[in-house]
Amino acid sequence: MPNFLARYIPANASIGVLQSRPGVRLRRIGNGRYEAVRMITAKDEGSVVREVLREKGVPLRIEKHRKTFLNTEVVTRGYKKSFLQALAFNAEAGMSPGKSLEMVIQSEANVAMQLELTAASDILAKGGTFSEAIDAIAFFDRVTIAILVAGEKTGSLRQAIASALDHYEASVMTGKSIFGMMGLIAFDLVTVVSTAVGVQYGFLPKMAADGIKSTDPKVIAAFHDKVALGYLMNGALLWIAGIVAVVAALFLYFSLSRNPGPLKGAVDRVMQKLPLLRKFFENTAVAASFSVAASMLRGGVRFSQTVAVATNSTNFPAMKHYWERVKVRMMLGDTVARAMYSPPIRENEFMLLSSHRSIDQLAKVVGDISRDRAEKAQGNAKVINRSLLAGAMIYSSISVLIYLWLLWIQNEAVLANLGAAK
Repeated sequence: MPNFLARYIPANASIGVLQSRPGVRLRRIGNGRYEAVRMITAKDEGSVVREVLREKGVPLRIEKHRKTFLNTEVVTRGYKKSFLQALAFNAEAGMSPGKSLEMVIQSEANVAMQLELTAASDILAKGGTFSEAIDAIAFFDRVTIAILVAGEKTGSLRQAIASALDHYEASVMTGKSIFGMMGLIAFDLVTVVSTAVGVQYGFLPKMAADGIKSTDPKVIAAFHDKVALGYLMNGALLWIAGIVAVVAALFLYFSLSRNPGPLKGAVDRVMQKLPLLRKFFENTAVAASFSVAASMLRGGVRFSQTVAVATNSTNFPAMKHYWERVKVRMMLGDTVARAMYSPPIRENEFMLLSSHRSIDQLAKVVGDISRDRAEKAQGNAKVINRSLLAGAMIYSSISVLIYLWLLWIQNEAVLANLGAAK
């Protein structure tokens, strides 16, 4: 449901309640009266007006709240982590999921952040569930929310929060690797490609327009052939840059998109055909997903419930399909180890999975696989970075050589023109 920003004059009896409610701003307007501004989650404006009237308030203005760059509160990684930790402390104290979330929201002192949490607070105040409220918090990604919702449904919220923290730490590390790679690509595209564009659409047309003054048809033909070759070689560089830009865009979309729709699946199939990127994404997905599973298993959660949480703990279609296969094979009567043995799990990892004799050992094995894949993902990132660096150097060298060659041709034409003028 959408959020509406309601501006109204509250009844005197409700002022005390509003003062203690997160996300409400009160302004004295004289004669003992106040103006209240608060966010209300409802299906339409009429529902908001009815809610204000039920509280014996006088509506002044109701407008749909649209988040823009200017009115969006910047939520840091540290704040998100602290929010999850506070939620975990309340859950460990024996509070229900909804009460745990309500207590965290009420303890927020930053007014701008209270507005970010208003939708969740409003849902809880109206008797909504933890799942509905946590889904309304816009600054968590879909995977974190899916883990928490699955934890509530399986009765293992405390372990789910720990898994969400593990997922968040893993996503931060992955993000650093991704932006490290993309920074190099962006630098190459901005510096080197700009030179190639200038040559293609500035330098070469000027050379062709100036021409060469000669009475020898062969000299003139040779000059125009060289200019045409310059267009061809420099154009090839631009095509290569365009292909790299498309791959980079797909890479960013696949890495950052939280929408598991058909486009994500199509991009996944493209990524599976690119060897270096395929290994990086595979290892990253296994590391993050198995980290969540290990956290759930260490907390004593049943394997079937762990699979349900792990299925929702990843944005990567291939990894989501893997956990769905595990669920189906478990239903068909396979052992845990055999159910988990399918791509992207390898033979040596299957050997470890087959050796477990208890849930604690399984948790340790799954955790070990997660750490090993995380190390491999970091190694893949280094290889990709080195490959990008080598590619950027080769691309730059070729671009410079083409430009120097064209300068030499231009110099020959200038000398020929000077000779013809004499």
